[in-house]
Amino acid sequence: MTESHNTDCQECGVIYRQLYEAFRSDYGEIRERARRAWIESGLELSEFHRSYLSSAIDTLQLHDANDTMQRQFPRSAEARRKAADHEMKTGHSVMMNGWRTSGIGGDLASWFR
Repeated sequence: MTESHNTDCQECGVIYRQLYEAFRSDYGEIRERARRAWIESGLELSEFHRSYLSSAIDTLQLHDANDTMQRQFPRSAEARRKAADHEMKTGHSVMMNGWRTSGIGGDLASWFR
């Protein structure tokens, strides 16, 4: 791998945006599943939180955490693979430089949309 410090790579920006959008989408789905599970459980939120976290931690310990996370965040996993491929080919850092050309993050309000 050659090291390249290109901070204006348009492809890094596209991949960065894909990572951002994939994570927000995956996180939204997980959040909604957890909300539905809480409502269906009939537990107080604090009770549900304790039992839900305990079962999630047990699942991560019993299985390969990376496989579990890829199943929970399928869009993000694909975007991370694209980023890794691009970084291997170019030596760029998508996370360090992609925000410059992604079109997001230039203003504080964009992080809360």
